Amino acid sequence: MANSTIIVDFSSMSDWLTSLAYGKKAGAASKNSLKTDASFTPENHSYRVSYEDTEHMVYAWAATGEKNVSIQAIYNQVFSGSLYHGKKKTVDLPSGAASGTLLNRLLMKENPVAGTVTIRLTKEENGVTFYQDYVTRFDRTLTLKDMTAQCDGAAAALEKEDGTKGFTPSVKTYSVTVSMAAQNLELFLSRYEENTCYGEENVGYRIRVDGTDVTAEGGVVIPLDGTINTQTVTVTVENNKAPDGTGTYTLNILKSPPVEVTFETEPVDALLHLRDVLTGVQQLPDDAGNYLLCEGSSYSYALTKYGYEAVSGTLTVTRDGAGALVISNGTETYPVTDHRLDAESGGGQPRHRPVDPGAVGGFPRFFHQ
Repeated sequence: MANSTIIVDFSSMSDWLTSLAYGKKAGAASKNSLKTDASFTPENHSYRVSYEDTEHMVYAWAATGEKNVSIQAIYNQVFSGSLYHGKKKTVDLPSGAASGTLLNRLLMKENPVAGTVTIRLTKEENGVTFYQDYVTRFDRTLTLKDMTAQCDGAAAALEKEDGTKGFTPSVKTYSVTVSMAAQNLELFLSRYEENTCYGEENVGYRIRVDGTDVTAEGGVVIPLDGTINTQTVTVTVENNKAPDGTGTYTLNILKSPPVEVTFETEPVDALLHLRDVLTGVQQLPDDAGNYLLCEGSSYSYALTKYGYEAVSGTLTVTRDGAGALVISNGTETYPVTDHRLDAESGGGQPRHRPVDPGAVGGFPRFFHQ
């Protein structure tokens, strides 16, 4: 009827949806593994889910107690090619099913583009179609692809708060232990670059270290201050397509204090000269004859005494696979403990060789005070 208005009163219509959940897998155990920003209630028709960009699989569960009501998930697909990207997809959701229903191509892995799904409940009565919509937006939380570290040219292991080693994109807090004498820590940082969706020129991730953009460099050199104090570095990963999804990583650089080491030589009055290989600074003992050596550092040594042939080499203070403090001369490794080491003849430790072939050489021995 022209120029007329039909008023329909829906005030008495109840909300039909009785449950709604999302998960990363189809099994019942995964139901609600993707948390909405608010617990589901029938009267609330709008939700958000924060989902890390390393994942992309979404399964949906929905149920209604209303008779003759169908449930569908409706969304625009995200894809690398024009075949699917941007095209509407409709998926039937069986009410009250034990297993979740896959919402294929709602999101892309390692890509920050969000996805929005409408859960539509439809009912026909007397030739009239009624429907109710529940909308959920899946925002992406951003992660680094990888982060590794080197200290003065040697690999430095990242450690999580639970004590495990190595980088995991979803874990945001790490520590790395270096020598107090170390000069620099080099961070190598990588981002996701390959999975562009159709129409994108690039994925668009940016990496900052303490606020400075290091995306192009792929890493940064952190100067160390030479003190025992912990230094903290903040790494962020950003993307204009996910302005609220910035990922923040914290790296605590822990410093190992100097190790007090005593060397015993035969003859006992031989002179030991130690120099830091990196700085060239001579290391002098205290009044008790103890040297302060830094973990992770290498020292050139020369052992001399009149009438003996001098011996020289390099010692490195490090840790073995079990985390125990050791000193290595390149061929042999000796634990640094509270007890003197027994030196076996020919054991490969630095030693004097006397000019007199009848004399017996001596071995430096190490122990930690």
